[in-house]
Amino acid sequence: MSKAQEECLNVDSFLKLVRQYTDIQEINAEIIQTFVDKIYVEKSKKIAGTRPRNKPYGYS
Repeated sequence: MSKAQEECLNVDSFLKLVRQYTDIQEINAEIIQTFVDKIYVEKSKKIAGTRPRNKPYGYS
């Protein structure tokens, strides 16, 4: 299978999931587990009196 075909299948799978959740009233564990693979948490660093935020996200 070519890379383009794999990407197309991945997009189709993702869109199928998105269509299941078009009218979200409240976020719950099932929705988070469906769309988020990882959540990164880092200890904040104080630089020049402020705490800049680095927000890397992991998602499927």
